[in-house]
Amino acid sequence: MSGRTEEQMSFENLMPLLDEHAEWYGRVMRRIFYPEKYEKGSLLHAPEAIKKWLRTMDEKGQIDSESLNDIRKTLDDFHRVALDMIREAADAEGKPAVARYDTLVSLYESFIARMRRLEHDMMHAGSIDEQSGLRNVEAMRRDVAREQERRARRGQPFCLMLCRVDRFDDLSEKRSDQIDALLKSIASFVKQSIRTFDDAYHMGDGEFIVVLKNSDMINSPAIIERMRKFLRGEDGVTMSYCSAEPMPGDSIDDLIDNMRIDLNRYDEGGNTVLEFVEQSPLQRFVQSDKGK
Repeated sequence: MSGRTEEQMSFENLMPLLDEHAEWYGRVMRRIFYPEKYEKGSLLHAPEAIKKWLRTMDEKGQIDSESLNDIRKTLDDFHRVALDMIREAADAEGKPAVARYDTLVSLYESFIARMRRLEHDMMHAGSIDEQSGLRNVEAMRRDVAREQERRARRGQPFCLMLCRVDRFDDLSEKRSDQIDALLKSIASFVKQSIRTFDDAYHMGDGEFIVVLKNSDMINSPAIIERMRKFLRGEDGVTMSYCSAEPMPGDSIDDLIDNMRIDLNRYDEGGNTVLEFVEQSPLQRFVQSDKGK
């Protein structure tokens, strides 16, 4: 008798569907860059079988519904952008804008990464933070390490944001019976504020990490403004933010610790926005000594 689990057999059934998407992605790229080879107005239908697989998994209840929703949204956005770019290529001359190309690539890579992540989560429980519904610290470390490797290979930057609920200890004490609901609301605000292929994590103690892929710190103010807009509906709740651009080889734990230190140093009244500037341990020691 086979020792394979139902989850393992489900993912074996999925592999041909992922291969189908990889082949379709190649045809999309060919149509975008060589539209003259195809009859104008001809269609390229997106594969639908994988959506049926996702619905089946949802109905069986084997997989976290939030993870499935993230995959579906990423897949829908990938299909939409791909088909839009095919239509645009047929009506225009020259190559697509590099920003559009980067968006399409990021969506496809995010879809594949989320599927791999789903497989990992099913085989190794414990990647979801139950309090917020977001992914947890260990998942963040794995995912950010992959982004660092991607930056090392391709030179593509990414932005890491530490988003912290102001005076969280006081808030937890005053609204102890509401704190779980509040964290779930904030987690929802964070996810609604970022792009489909970006990621968000709950670190605990009112701290969230956002990873903006294929992006530098210049894009973080727009995300912060969206979060602030959502938070206006939460009476008396504000957040402070610190953004950084991790480099290959950086210790993410050390980077986040230093971002916390900067928020503690410069965050006087809350609702603070900082950009992290890397300093040597000696420079940090001198600055901390001056503050005494």
